[in-house]
This record gives sequence, structure tokens and C-alpha cells, in this order.
Amino acid sequence: REMFFEALPVMNMLFNDVNPMPVKKAMSAIGFDCGECRLPLVNVAKELDLKLSTAISEYMQRKI
Repeated sequence: REMFFEALPVMNMLFNDVNPMPVKKAMSAIGFDCGECRLPLVNVAKELDLKLSTAISEYMQRKI
């Protein structure tokens, strides 16, 4: 339960845009080379990119 609530901010960010865009951005942030989205999809907005990156880095800091 504790692990779930630690990961919840990241999980919530993954549903702030159309799938798979946030998931691909999150995977890129943790080191996976998954490439860019193909048309008609586009990359996530800069605002969501910043929020998602922040949530992931905060989560990773707690795990270290």
C-alpha cells in the first residue's frame, strides 16, 4: 500500500494526456529509448512534460 501511494503521483500524470504519449515520455525519462510518437499523435505538451519529469524524479529520489 505504501508503494502504491508513493507511485500514485506518477501514475496520475500518465493519464493527463492521450495514451501512449505520456507513457513514452516517462519511459524516455527513466532511460528507455522508445522514440517519438508517430502521427497523428504528437509529443506531450511542455507543461505536462515538466510535471511528468518532476513527478518521476521525485519518485526516483525516494527510491534511492
